[in-house]
Amino acid sequence: MLAVALLDDDVMPAQFAPDRITRADVQQLLKKVSVRPDQELTDQYPAKMPAKITVRLQDGQVIEHEVQDFPGLASHPFTWEDSVEKFDRLVAGRVDEGLCREIKDAVHSLESIQVADLMALLGRVKGITAVRH
Repeated sequence: MLAVALLDDDVMPAQFAPDRITRADVQQLLKKVSVRPDQELTDQYPAKMPAKITVRLQDGQVIEHEVQDFPGLASHPFTWEDSVEKFDRLVAGRVDEGLCREIKDAVHSLESIQVADLMALLGRVKGITAVRH
């Protein structure tokens, strides 16, 4: 995942697709990537989800980037606008605009609708099966 995320600058379902992971560019970079645990970072979980990337270039130069959390975590919650943007990216091409709007409206008013109504909307999305209990 790290290799494809570095190449694509994204982590969405497309980056997890087997045909993306097996492509030559990902496989070539994967041979140069190593992942090592850092207990100091691990100890901060679950309050934070820090990560550190270190890149060592052939000329000896070292580039580091560290983050303490990621959008969508409890320490860095999504705004409503962030949620809508991610939803739109996830369902692009799978759901017509009208259904998208209905789902977003339903989620935005979760406290005043029935779960069954939301599940019925989600059941209309290709590839999602509503679970009944």
